[in-house]
Amino acid sequence: DMLDSVLRVTKTDVKDWTITKEGTKERYERGMTRLRGGDYAGLVLEMYSRNFFPDGSGNHSVTRGLDNEKLGLPKEDLDQFTEVAIKEALSGTSDSYH
Repeated sequence: DMLDSVLRVTKTDVKDWTITKEGTKERYERGMTRLRGGDYAGLVLEMYSRNFFPDGSGNHSVTRGLDNEKLGLPKEDLDQFTEVAIKEALSGTSDSYH
């Protein structure tokens, strides 16, 4: 979903990008290693990668459900927030956690 959103927002094709892959376990461990070394950006890697573990344990919307409708929260537009994130990254106004 996220890659598709990036492609739509940037009006590019997957062949325009150099895409690398990293397993969730490896990314999680890399984050933990950074965190243990005092680099708190590792926490972002660790927490984010947990959402994609094969057992789905980090995906609360699937494992526990969400109450967004009950709370009256609007459905977010992924492309809208992808565009914001890309603009921030390109302008240097966001931190880089990779």
